[in-house]
Amino acid sequence: MSKYLKFPKLYEAGEKKLDITFQKLGKYLESFAENKTLKITIVDSEERKNNFVSFGKGKSEISQRSEKEDDLEVMIKLENWWKIASGEKSPIDLFLEGKIGMKGDMHLASAILKQIGTSGQKYTFCGDE
Repeated sequence: MSKYLKFPKLYEAGEKKLDITFQKLGKYLESFAENKTLKITIVDSEERKNNFVSFGKGKSEISQRSEKEDDLEVMIKLENWWKIASGEKSPIDLFLEGKIGMKGDMHLASAILKQIGTSGQKYTFCGDE
């Protein structure tokens, strides 16, 4: 069992759709003090789909295109996204297994995980005990 933070489930039974998971992710991140943009590139077979979650200052927006430069890009296979969105796997576990690529502001990556990681869970974050 992982000791790293996991996301709470980002969808309910019967609504397993990518857009719903991105909307819920955005809602969790609205309380950031600054506006940020997260680009999530989902790889499914040979196809890559870019999804942008812009958030901060009390609001969030989900889109397929963004005029803003992204602060952080996460590249992940669809099957691994569902493992995160279901709360089954921690993003850190998948990163350590080489199943997630990231480019950009790593401090933002850590802040996102701390912001929406399952509350009340005892965890280790980047080697801290």
